[in-house]
Amino acid sequence: MQEAHNYVANTGAFAQLNDEEKRKRLDAMVQLWQHETERRLARDGYESVIKALGLDEYRYAVWLRFPEWERAVVAGQVVAFPQTATQAVQDEQQPTLFSTWRRDALLKTLPDWKLHLPRETVFNIT
Repeated sequence: MQEAHNYVANTGAFAQLNDEEKRKRLDAMVQLWQHETERRLARDGYESVIKALGLDEYRYAVWLRFPEWERAVVAGQVVAFPQTATQAVQDEQQPTLFSTWRRDALLKTLPDWKLHLPRETVFNIT
């Protein structure tokens, strides 16, 4: 016997938009995130941002955002070094920066942890 799933509903001002409008907003969200991180690297300098992201100790950092208005989507940003972080800091090597989003129906089946973490939530995995 198959159990019925009560998926957590999309919430917020953009929850009722059609798929095309949501795709446009997700693309824009990722572009803004990418450009803001690039500006932060240029403005604050690599060493300061690298320490803030934890890349003075680790080789890469992954940030995830789960928009409340589209529960089946996760947006992610990766900041990484092609070599160890301390070598990159010493050599003033620029990190690789990549931002994208992905739709996965599995995300809708997760429990509603967002009741405890309202709005857009950012996770950092280092």
